[in-house]
Amino acid sequence: MTNISQFAAGNLPRLWNYALAGFTIAGIRIRRERSGAPGNLGTTVNRQMIKRLLPAVTLIASLFFAHAAAADGDIATGKVLAYTCLGCHGIEGYRNAYPSFRVPRLGGQHEEYLVAALQAYRSNKRPHLTMQAHGSSLSDQDIDDLAAFFQGKQAVLDSVTDDSIGGLESARACLACHGEGGDAVIPKPATLSGQQQSYLAHALKQYRDGRRSGTVMSAFAATLSDEDIASLAAFYSKQAGLRTPAITE
Repeated sequence: MTNISQFAAGNLPRLWNYALAGFTIAGIRIRRERSGAPGNLGTTVNRQMIKRLLPAVTLIASLFFAHAAAADGDIATGKVLAYTCLGCHGIEGYRNAYPSFRVPRLGGQHEEYLVAALQAYRSNKRPHLTMQAHGSSLSDQDIDDLAAFFQGKQAVLDSVTDDSIGGLESARACLACHGEGGDAVIPKPATLSGQQQSYLAHALKQYRDGRRSGTVMSAFAATLSDEDIASLAAFYSKQAGLRTPAITE
């Protein structure tokens, strides 16, 4: 097995992105403690501050050791399997009944992420009764084939940059994985650009509340207020990216 020093030596750019994301998360929390004149952070190293830095540390550590095998699916077979999925995901604007949110767009979503999501539903690690039931009927190869179909010939990647987020500080930590730095991230994170706004808000709240497992996203979401979540969901939903797939693809 590759030891830590060998891994680090071959992944320095990626690790730098992860560290940047972690410290940005910490920075968000520190900025909220500002008081008095501009530039006066008023920060004191204490137990409360350490507790607020823990999500950033967890994020870095979790990403450092993250790994995943690439999916090996067949698009044609996935197209046949996807007839059931497209009853919801093939209708633009189709809503989940309870809680109410628009079902996510899957067209162009990276297959590695789709594999991870379907496996999480199958193992009941991600809550949604319909998706859990559907996932339980899928073999590993079925999941790979579905993921290949929904991604298509080429995945859509987030092209958000530090400049394009403007003053949306809560989005700055997203960039290391869901922005221009995300190409090197393993496993591939979800593409957020073009995703349904209400679904993004729903997913972030699930991560924050611990109902959706995932150490990395849980650590990040723990720092977000309802206002942050609403702003992030609105921002990414307006970016060019994911699409509602059709069976004719």
